[in-house]
Amino acid sequence: MATWSVVLRQPEAHRWQEVSFYAFLLAHLPAVAEAWFPLPDLLESKRARFERVGEELWILEWDLAGTLNEFKTGYQLAENLNAKKFSIVYHTDNFNMRVYKFMEDVEALLALVGGRDPRRAPRKSEPSRREFVEALLGEQGLPSILRLLRGFRERPLVKAAIEDRNRFVHSYRDEPDHEWRWKMLVPAARLRDYNETTDHLAQELKRLAEPALVDDYADAKADVLLDTLRDIQEFRDRFYGNVLAELAARIPTQTAAVQERFRWVAEVNETWRYLLSLADRSADHEKGDRDPDCEDGHDA
Repeated sequence: MATWSVVLRQPEAHRWQEVSFYAFLLAHLPAVAEAWFPLPDLLESKRARFERVGEELWILEWDLAGTLNEFKTGYQLAENLNAKKFSIVYHTDNFNMRVYKFMEDVEALLALVGGRDPRRAPRKSEPSRREFVEALLGEQGLPSILRLLRGFRERPLVKAAIEDRNRFVHSYRDEPDHEWRWKMLVPAARLRDYNETTDHLAQELKRLAEPALVDDYADAKADVLLDTLRDIQEFRDRFYGNVLAELAARIPTQTAAVQERFRWVAEVNETWRYLLSLADRSADHEKGDRDPDCEDGHDA
């Protein structure tokens, strides 16, 4: 049975736009403080490049939610087994492609902090963008962002989605051998579906047996993809908080005039930390209510 039917787009995805602005300030704080707003053309063009990546991350998160909804609708409403299988393959690979692009865009945003155009491929003597970003975060004293980035990249579901995308690019369709149901979706199996046998009994047995297996596979896959999206949404909020905190930590090192102009950064950071503390207390309280070994929400 399916455990969910619809994924709503989270309005909090707008934080990608905000974090792109904080990243811009991390890269150009002294220049922005001196020029102030409206920014001169050169600084404004740089700010717009950060904004563009923030817009991509925002829409990618919403696209991932939309892809999941299309996934559910596609295989549930498909008129025949071939259409059902095509829908599963298409939307799974579409989802994984967007996870890969999401990871690329996060690194692109951080590359901009170091002044590197993410659209330009590295020259032969240059490090890859990932190497450039990791070195930059270390050199600029941004270890919290570096740890978060590395941890997110190694999250099992995120890592699996990116590896699946890479397998798809090189070998069309493949999944781990322990997932036996995937064999219904490999090229040879799907070709047999399109080139149906003349054995009518075999066709009827297939129609009786496979739809339930395909739906079972699709429901399980949809749950995994939804969990992957949840990982991305959790990362979004942690990334937002880390970039904001790193920016707030740099304000006190500036002149008194600059500190006064950017006092709002410290206020936003304090508000964010307060909201996180409320969320943590609420989560602890709910956990205590569910724990049979706890009384009145406290450990026994």
